[in-house]
Amino acid sequence: MYGFLKNSVNRPSFMLPGIKTHATCIRFCPLLLELAEKKDDDETPALIDLPYRMVFAVATIEHVILYSTQSIYPIAVIKNLHYDSINDLAWMNHRTLVIASSDGYCSFVGINESVVGHPLPNDSENVPENLREHFKDLSKVSI
Repeated sequence: MYGFLKNSVNRPSFMLPGIKTHATCIRFCPLLLELAEKKDDDETPALIDLPYRMVFAVATIEHVILYSTQSIYPIAVIKNLHYDSINDLAWMNHRTLVIASSDGYCSFVGINESVVGHPLPNDSENVPENLREHFKDLSKVSI
């Protein structure tokens, strides 16, 4: 699957490995996250170079793949949850993903914080100024 950035829609900016069928939907986690620490021997290139981390889920017919902007490789694969095709996704916070499918069921998937990371504080210098007001209210959302 190819990804396009808003400022360069003429050519793909990146390619996501691991997706064998078409994507049915993509949803970004509503919170900005702290960058994960890289190991000394880890030379994995970043998907997009940002001062914070964004996590997003890509649903295909059969499974959901989690990616972060900090790496081109998936951070998690969720599969064998539903009998029919996956139609939609929703983030409830940075650690809970809701997966809906044509079989009429919704799955609530809890994601370990060590996988997705910790939310970035609103007053962090890494949060862009034009987004601070937006993320101020989202950080208070919990289940």
